[in-house]
Order: sequence, then C-alpha cells, then structure tokens
Amino acid sequence: MTLFAATALLGVAAGVGTASADTIDGMGRIAGTEGVAPADWGGAVPFDNHSFNVRTGPGTNYAVKETVRPGDFRPCTTAGCDVYKTGSSYTCWPGRPSGKVWLKVLSAKGGSGWVAQYCATWGRVA
Repeated sequence: MTLFAATALLGVAAGVGTASADTIDGMGRIAGTEGVAPADWGGAVPFDNHSFNVRTGPGTNYAVKETVRPGDFRPCTTAGCDVYKTGSSYTCWPGRPSGKVWLKVLSAKGGSGWVAQYCATWGRVA
C-alpha cells in the first residue's frame, strides 16, 4: 500500500486541520481532527508485505503495544515524523538493514508508541 492509498484509507485531506491529540479512533483517524491532518503529516506503513510492531518505548526490551499488518497505517505524532530516539538495536527480518533509530507514532490502542525505523516505510501521508 502506498502512502497515498493510506491517505484514502484514513480519509485524510491535505492541508486542513491540525492533529494535536495523541490517539486515533477505531477507523484509523486522528482523534479530535475529524480525520484531517496537515499536508506534511507523515506516517508508517508495512514494508514489503511485512508487519511491524509498535512498542511502548524505543527498544526491543519494551512491550509490544500492537502489531501493524499490511494494508494498515500509523501516523507520526508530529509533522515530518521528527520525534525519534536512539534505542536498542533491532533486526526486522533477514535481508533488511538493522538499526537503532525509533520513530514515535500514534497507536490504535491509544496514546503513542515507537516503531523501528527500518521495519516500516515512512513518508508523507498527504
């Protein structure tokens, strides 16, 4: 799924509204924004048909909050996905790069969580 397809899935309209809440509703929309976000809002989608985990902190030593499957999307907590931390190292799956950078996203389970940078595809939603 491309980010543009994820945009359609979420019902996000470019350049309208802001997203200040830190939860998304059951339909995958950012709560408190009626499903709209600024044009530079970014997010994560599964890479190459692989699922990824959203964790409670920036490392594999933190609990898995949810697993995001192909066809789904998680928006970043800030425009441009610019909230990141260096955490514990990870390997997503054989043949994919390993790393230590984690990005903060909104979780469908409420609040926010952390995703390993190389375990997802990142970019603009709108």
